[in-house]
Amino acid sequence: NLIGKEILNEINVIYPQIINCSYAETFLFDKNEETYDIIDLIVFQVNDIDFINNDERIKINNWLKARLKSNRVKTYFEYVE
Repeated sequence: NLIGKEILNEINVIYPQIINCSYAETFLFDKNEETYDIIDLIVFQVNDIDFINNDERIKINNWLKARLKSNRVKTYFEYVE
């Protein structure tokens, strides 16, 4: 399953500052509950520290929700030199 690679190829056209992408479908546990949620977890590495702002994060997270057809998307950004 190469969803992370597909996401990277698609988003890199619009945001060349995104240089790496990790994708996983994983479990999210709550310490107060016996159940768990399954979420889509995406980590982007970017090479421009100024790119990581709230407006861009919201746009990308909304795009990922539509792209993955899921409201259970968690997106993280990491700056790498």
